[in-house]
Formats: sequence, C-alpha cells, structure tokens
Amino acid sequence: MISCRATSRERILRRLVAAGEAQTLDRLLPEDIAGNASRSLRLAERRRRAAWSSTFIASPELAKQGDVLLAQDGFLMPVLVDQAGACASSAGDQDKTLASA
Repeated sequence: MISCRATSRERILRRLVAAGEAQTLDRLLPEDIAGNASRSLRLAERRRRAAWSSTFIASPELAKQGDVLLAQDGFLMPVLVDQAGACASSAGDQDKTLASA
C-alpha cells in the first residue's frame, strides 16, 4: 500500500506518542517500506520514495496545525519531529524549576 498524507499524519502522531521523545523523519516511516521480497526492485523503490514523500509532506502540515514541532540543527542535518504538547510541558517545567531556584 502506498502511503498517503492522512495515514502518514496518523502514523507520525502514533509513533511520537509511543516514543515519548523527538524522532527523526526516518524513524517515522512505515515499518515495511521495502515491500515484499518477491516484488520488483523498481516497485520497492517507488514504495520507498512514496513513504518518504508522504512522511515529509505530512510533517509540516502537522506543524502548521500545531500538533508537532519541527527542528533542524543545520543545513542537511536530520529533521526532528516532536509532539507540540510534550515540548510545551517540558518548557513549562523548566520555567518552574528556574523560577523556584
């Protein structure tokens, strides 16, 4: 099955919740992007590209909706995806710790 944006968004959110921390885009790809071993290499490559594309497109859509935060340390560095609520609560906890010190 070729991955579409809607299923990619759901998969990204599900995996972020399960991981409990920021993940790189490659960790958010479908589990089986290579396809069945009996399929042609050409089809397997198309499935891999489709999985990357849908995951890459879904990430900024989720960020625009406020569901995730995206970060990249520099040019050509991996893109990190994290739950928006998780980062906000961590930052709030840090603020409370700093304020009480």
